[in-house]
Amino acid sequence: KRPHIQQLINNLEQLNYITLFPIQQLTVSLDDNNAFIQSPCGSGKTLAALLPYLMRNEPRVVIYMSINAILCYQVRQLIQQLTNEIPTFQLTDFTPLRGPTPTNKTLFIVATPQQLQLFLHKHKLVLSQKTTLIIDEADQQIKQQPLLFNQLFKLLSPGYSASNSPFCKQLQMQMIFMSATLKMNEHLLNNLNLKPGRFYKLSSLQEQKSFIHINTVQYLDFIYSSLKSGLLKTPCVVFLQSFNQIDDLTMSLMVLRQDTENFKLNLLYKNLKSVKSDFLNINQEIEETSVVFTTSEFARGFDFHFKTAVSCGAVENDELVHRMGRAGRGFDSGVGYYLGNERKIEVLAELGSIQVFNSLDMFINENNISEGINVVKEFQKFKKESESEQIGLVQFLDG
Repeated sequence: KRPHIQQLINNLEQLNYITLFPIQQLTVSLDDNNAFIQSPCGSGKTLAALLPYLMRNEPRVVIYMSINAILCYQVRQLIQQLTNEIPTFQLTDFTPLRGPTPTNKTLFIVATPQQLQLFLHKHKLVLSQKTTLIIDEADQQIKQQPLLFNQLFKLLSPGYSASNSPFCKQLQMQMIFMSATLKMNEHLLNNLNLKPGRFYKLSSLQEQKSFIHINTVQYLDFIYSSLKSGLLKTPCVVFLQSFNQIDDLTMSLMVLRQDTENFKLNLLYKNLKSVKSDFLNINQEIEETSVVFTTSEFARGFDFHFKTAVSCGAVENDELVHRMGRAGRGFDSGVGYYLGNERKIEVLAELGSIQVFNSLDMFINENNISEGINVVKEFQKFKKESESEQIGLVQFLDG
């Protein structure tokens, strides 16, 4: 019965959206108060944050604050799709924007926290109408830069802007905080003296996700054996702690698997700088890849599609949630493996169904993948005994 709902339906039909995820159903009903939203990885948070402004006739400024410049680029691409279809939208970058913001359109600004602070301080951005600030991966951003966010929230608070700010005139500010791990880091938000708002926690699609907790640090043994047996579904993403660890593991894996057809490795962490220019091709490249090795830099925000995710080594609970969230996006099924000797059963159980193995041997015996383990043991023994690692690898292959 509400006219703006019909407008939303019409706009979504233009964009060929048929089914809304739970978080997207939630955000279209939000009022102008602050909102704190915890929703699982891959649940459609980015589009959910933009949906309310597809249906409102009143002009406003929507500032989408992302964790880094590459993710800003990804969000701009999505908004550009919307602006091409919905004529009342206007997408802007900071460069051409000077003075007051337009009052007759919905204006989208996509920025990192540093960019937003810089342009506010230089008075290139004057907010003079209703404004919504959307903070994606909010807990991680605030954890990384607490002082910066304290300054930003002070600048954007209505009381401060009305009396002291030359760039916020009669500002009506709404803030939306989103993350898959917001509740885990609730203390970070409590320290910011924010205007009260409502907290929403949306459940995982547990029937679609399963997780396996293995108490082991034998990463090569697990990955090679699981790939060789076909147990590890590809494309798969493997998260490791350091670049050196990735180099060591991938070198060994390429030697062991080089006689296998259609096996392709991808070192995504090395392509971090090129992701922006090649972003449209990354998902296609991943689909053609067996295993992608990377670090936690790619654990948040990027909408790449993997069937399996493997997290290796000690990691904080919130980081583990985001690593596991790379497996199966939206309603797609996915499997996550945690390899480590820290107890993470409670964390994984909240994300989906879980199996626990107290050792790699138990996992191997149950899944009948001992053949791959024997090959790895022979390989590691031969490499250790060889005078030259390079010659040793060649000899091993010849043998």
